[in-house]
Amino acid sequence: GVLNCGQVGCIGRVKGVVIAIARQPASMREDCRRADILATRVEVRTGCDKPRLIVDPVRSSRQGTLAILIGDDGSIDSTSGTDYQGRRPWSRPIR
Repeated sequence: GVLNCGQVGCIGRVKGVVIAIARQPASMREDCRRADILATRVEVRTGCDKPRLIVDPVRSSRQGTLAILIGDDGSIDSTSGTDYQGRRPWSRPIR
């Protein structure tokens, strides 16, 4: 798959799964309507129901690095560093 990027974000398709990267809040409304996976630096609040997986600052601060796997059937599975390693004394506290 290939991502096509503009000034406010990127959109692409992998194994039939639509992936959006929102660089600006201006692209969030459209991305929330069409993306299966949405990654953004802006906190995603209620009303963004279409994506099956949302990666935003809140999730990132809680779970750390995220591995996203897309199955041949379009299934989406994710595993975080925290899921794999557990909470460590030197890890930042969960907000």
